[in-house]
Amino acid sequence: MASALRPPLTPPPDPASARGIAAALKLDGQGRLIDVGCGPGPLALDLAHLFSEVVGVDPDPGMIAEDAHEAARRGVGGTQGTPGDEVAVLTRAGFTGPHRHVVPGGQPLERTSADVVPWVFSMSYAAPHLFGTRSDAFEAEVRRLLRGVSPSGRFSEQQRSSEVFVWRRSLAEA
Repeated sequence: MASALRPPLTPPPDPASARGIAAALKLDGQGRLIDVGCGPGPLALDLAHLFSEVVGVDPDPGMIAEDAHEAARRGVGGTQGTPGDEVAVLTRAGFTGPHRHVVPGGQPLERTSADVVPWVFSMSYAAPHLFGTRSDAFEAEVRRLLRGVSPSGRFSEQQRSSEVFVWRRSLAEA
């Protein structure tokens, strides 16, 4: 695990994504969000204020631990994580789905090195727990490479569209 001074694992939230998802799903601050394949929790934590409860599901227990760390760092309560397979977990909990929703992207986003490094760590192949004691060295190398391509430390990207797969409580369970 990286030092206690490591940056957050996720870049700052993009308010447009949370607003787009909230509008597409007609969220009202009620209900439970189950983020399947949550990784370190960027989507669930960004949307936590729109639900009464948030549950992260990921097959990698290390990602669940990072999600919990990030929730504590952000001061987001009411979240819990569990390792597991999405279909088994959601079916057992009485949900049907998935129902696919697309939130259009295309907006330009300006990022700094401080945003890009956590994004790299949020990838399943670059999660900090995979590096063990070498996590700090990996982070230093990523920062060195970023300085090499952009001495100003500024980057731009085009926001991608987001796919959201919604599982709903089956009518028989409601």
